[in-house]
Amino acid sequence: MAYAEGSLWVGALRGERLWQVPLDADGSAGRPADRLQGEHGRLRAVTLAPDGSLWVGTSNKDGRGDARQGDDRIMSVPVG
Repeated sequence: MAYAEGSLWVGALRGERLWQVPLDADGSAGRPADRLQGEHGRLRAVTLAPDGSLWVGTSNKDGRGDARQGDDRIMSVPVG
């Protein structure tokens, strides 16, 4: 999970998506939005990169996902 641009970002193995959970000024969670759904397979780790983007890792070669050309990898995902 990572925090960037006022939201928490979480990778989903089962849902194959990146969840964005916006946070209000008081820290309460807003309505989650799914990003990258079905585009890259199972998403595992999410962390904030030094340039403000997110680094997101795929996890498709562990016998549970559908491996794709170039898996597993770390992607840079712009935030904002």
